[in-house]
Amino acid sequence: MTTKELDRPPFYVALHEAGHAVLSVLLNAPVKYVTLAILPNEKDLEVPGPHASIPDPEFERWLRGTDRISQINNKFSYICISLAGPVAEGRYRGLKAEDPKVGGGVDLEVADIVSRDLGGPFNAHRVLAAARRQTEKLLAANDDAVRGVCAALHLKGRLELRDLQILVDGASCDVEEEDPDITVVLTTPAERSPELIRQRRELERVLALPVRSAGGSGTLEAMPGHGGGAVL
Repeated sequence: MTTKELDRPPFYVALHEAGHAVLSVLLNAPVKYVTLAILPNEKDLEVPGPHASIPDPEFERWLRGTDRISQINNKFSYICISLAGPVAEGRYRGLKAEDPKVGGGVDLEVADIVSRDLGGPFNAHRVLAAARRQTEKLLAANDDAVRGVCAALHLKGRLELRDLQILVDGASCDVEEEDPDITVVLTTPAERSPELIRQRRELERVLALPVRSAGGSGTLEAMPGHGGGAVL
């Protein structure tokens, strides 16, 4: 995070973190709280998940999943969550997520790293593009939840998981997705057996992810800091 990013108005930071928080709750990622405060060891926590200097064990377990299919889905969800901050802020400010004014440099870097980890050199761009489309659709479909979390966070400065769940209650992951299922893109024919497909569909139902599916200045906890505020 740069000094310029730290100077952004608190409302923009709240909006950014609301994007991360809403998708974290929707996609069942481990979240403890969301705050506008800068985390103490922010420099060590810049890149979340497996790339963090101080990884969060619960988040690490979630990201690994229970099998290859759940790992693919969770990593894909993580990319969406990372993109959600800059995409949400940019959407309301009329800016692209990549605009330096949005302050999403670390989030975009994380999304790129995990996309390459998930898709490899040949599919990384497809994974990232699919996640970007999915993120934009989820944020648009759950606009009220994003606005509600943003307003509450701007007012209180910190929201616990229970607060987030109340604010996001009624939000939905049920958006149309034109991209091929991401597990079909990234798995071998043997892994696409009828039984594994059935397991994947059941997993997606439990995770509330669409069947056809392919981090900011604040901080989400459990996803060790994006910089600025946080979702943890």
